[in-house]
Amino acid sequence: MKKLFAIALGVLALAACNREAQPQRVATGRQEVRFTTNVNTFTMKAGETALEGKTINIFAGAPIDKQETGVVAGTSVTLANKLYWQDGQTAKTSFGATYPEEQSSASIDYDLNYGDNQDYAYASSVLVASAPNVTPEETVALNFKHPFSNIVITVTNKIEGAAIDAVYVDDVKASGNINVLSGEIVAAEAVTTVAATPDAATAGIYRLLVFPGKMQPVIRIVMGETSYKFVLAQAFTFEANKSYSAAITVDDSTEPVVPGGEVNFTLTVGDWEDVSEDLGFVSEDEVPEVWAVIGLGGDWDTDIAMTETSEGVWEADITYAAGDSFKLRKDGSWDVEAGRPNTAVAPVPGDGSEYGLWGTDNLDITLAVAGKYHIKFIPEGYKFYATLTEAAPAAPAAVTVYVSDTTGWDSIYLYTWKDGVGTVGAAWPGVAPASEKEIESVTYKAFELGEEVVGESLHLIFNNGAGTQLGDYDLTFTEGVTEYYLVVSAEGVTPVE
Repeated sequence: MKKLFAIALGVLALAACNREAQPQRVATGRQEVRFTTNVNTFTMKAGETALEGKTINIFAGAPIDKQETGVVAGTSVTLANKLYWQDGQTAKTSFGATYPEEQSSASIDYDLNYGDNQDYAYASSVLVASAPNVTPEETVALNFKHPFSNIVITVTNKIEGAAIDAVYVDDVKASGNINVLSGEIVAAEAVTTVAATPDAATAGIYRLLVFPGKMQPVIRIVMGETSYKFVLAQAFTFEANKSYSAAITVDDSTEPVVPGGEVNFTLTVGDWEDVSEDLGFVSEDEVPEVWAVIGLGGDWDTDIAMTETSEGVWEADITYAAGDSFKLRKDGSWDVEAGRPNTAVAPVPGDGSEYGLWGTDNLDITLAVAGKYHIKFIPEGYKFYATLTEAAPAAPAAVTVYVSDTTGWDSIYLYTWKDGVGTVGAAWPGVAPASEKEIESVTYKAFELGEEVVGESLHLIFNNGAGTQLGDYDLTFTEGVTEYYLVVSAEGVTPVE
């Protein structure tokens, strides 16, 4: 267009020199948007080729902001109503197109699942084309592609008398958003189960479409009351406009969880690009488990991986802050986890001794002292060990509560809380005595509390860290007062006059 416009200017200049020979012409600046496609040889799905003669939907972004339909003819598109660049437009415009043409928005929220099933025949024909940031001098090139990833599963059944009832694929992404103007395809975070669609012409072939993204799918072959499960060895990033094939054999020698042989993922649909990497399916009982720490620093979304130092023994080094808590879980899921038993409240010892955990109905794990720990976990029996390797520097105490302890308990802790707030200071069971001192032949245990208690009216609960506790004792920590003296017995708490 720039070249044609320059020629037009030259013509006007000549006209100015010879007005009698050439009348003056005025350019309107209104230019038609021109389109081209590369879909005339594009394979959409088996048995259906090209978009020749098909109607597509075309979207023009700002500043044109229009939608129109067009019919594909070879490498060109004939629009029902022509689209024009804005007069004097210099800004770039993004264009997009969809097939089938029913779509009325350039931002498509698409769900491939319909009650764990999908309309594979329809969805496998869905195509999108994006041409972002086109200048008025350029032709809009609509290069169509499939927005989804295609998975084809070939199952060879060698078990006599047993028929395949269904093939399910778990942990795949079947919904998301397609932005036609930018070409961005974003899968939803949630994973789901999709029932693969049996091929109408060839027995043993099952197909499904998923949104592109990182997944670790599980194939379940259901035969009567028996389910054979195959798990992809590791998470893999599936790409749009590519097809992936899995070949699985089930015979009389297989157990309900079948050892999966190597499965190669290759191109199977049309001229979609090949996948350069082979992936293997393994049986569920061959997938290595991974234990991790979660919850440190209040982060209950990020796993801190542990290392299997020997068979069945998992270890890690962690930094534990006062009032912190955590749990252990397997394979990044809450299906299998470990915490302290709900009948015990004692903190995990810091001397490396064994401490039993539970795998269900459990509480968070707390440690007695802040600092760096080496922890060890043996899932068999839920055995847990914590060794303090470096204590955290003690924060200076703002307040010290001195207690004459006549409870007869083996240990004593001080927990503080406030109405409408909950814990103030250390998490349950609270702080242990930091030291002792003797005053007039009476031994007092010193509980050091931080600045957070100063000026607060709090409830104090003295407990033995093992399920025995006294009722609330209310105390106001006055500004400028740094020492408080109490007598604590099995019956209750009284102040020292």
